[in-house]
Amino acid sequence: MSLPAFESVADLQGKVDLYFEDCEQTGDIPNVLGLCVFMDICRDTFAEYAKKSEYSDTIKKAKDKIYQKKYQFAAKGEMDRTIFIFDCVNNHDMINTRSEQKSKTELTGKDGQDLSLTVNFVSDKS
Repeated sequence: MSLPAFESVADLQGKVDLYFEDCEQTGDIPNVLGLCVFMDICRDTFAEYAKKSEYSDTIKKAKDKIYQKKYQFAAKGEMDRTIFIFDCVNNHDMINTRSEQKSKTELTGKDGQDLSLTVNFVSDKS
């Protein structure tokens, strides 16, 4: 796969910073796909850059900032928590597991970061 050339890590960081500034101005919730679209690259290219040692830290920090912003939106009720959980699993390397009682969902991050979110399931059966 041929990667589009960012002139440097600083160039990539500058584009990441512009994306977050744009989100602040528009009120959009930052997300990985939005960042890719803003930088005019596909998600696969983004993933390939994450594997390159010189760019990986910049990519990881951008993803962490996206996660942190979304966490704040979800905690304030400004973002649907189901979407937040789905996004954590698909874009932030977390695992969604359910207890046997199906009354609790636990998100576990990599590197030993544990998160817990309780979800109450409502049955249609009386």
